[in-house]
Amino acid sequence: MKRRIAVLLALLVTWACYGLVILEMAAREAARCHEFGDLIAECFSPFFRIFGSISVVFLLSTIALAFFGLQLPSNPDKD
Repeated sequence: MKRRIAVLLALLVTWACYGLVILEMAAREAARCHEFGDLIAECFSPFFRIFGSISVVFLLSTIALAFFGLQLPSNPDKD
């Protein structure tokens, strides 16, 4: 049971930090791109590519951590 709680806590902390970083990056990028007007899509394009790449890495890491962390131990006495 402790193992599952630790995994869920790690996932929660990881995604909270991820969210804070992405929100800060998005706010800075919005402030920087605000002056471009009609070219705003071109300004945000690199940010969305980086955001997408980081999101995929975090999603795959979350799936891997959840899979390995929530598996039943081979020896139930050592939980």
